[in-house]
Amino acid sequence: MRVINKVLMLLIALVLIIGGTLFGMKHWQSRTDAQTTQSKAERHVTMVVKHDGKEKTFKVTLKKGETLLDLAQNEKREPKMSVTADGFITEIDGRAQNQVKNQYWVYTVNGKQTSEAPADLKLHSGDRITFELKQF
Repeated sequence: MRVINKVLMLLIALVLIIGGTLFGMKHWQSRTDAQTTQSKAERHVTMVVKHDGKEKTFKVTLKKGETLLDLAQNEKREPKMSVTADGFITEIDGRAQNQVKNQYWVYTVNGKQTSEAPADLKLHSGDRITFELKQF
């Protein structure tokens, strides 16, 4: 009788261990899948372009580690941008800056002025970049 009790207890313990492990693996896998889906869905920035009293908003897909210059140089993305050899953005969505009129593109990130050059400005998912053609 004692041997049967020991074997029975051992079997119950084994079933509990295996069941707990399988449940934990399934729970971990579903959390990982949800996080992967969420991180893919959130990889974007919002770009707002303002000029001549008009405003356009673009939702742009973002790759990990991309800078503002990377986005500007990608010809497949909207808005289309022109960039000088030294990395200055000179034209956005068909509207060029005008040195004669002292009109230049300036930008803010998440509502704050930045002194970082486009090549140095690393973007993060959810950032909002606002470009405005201003006269100085």
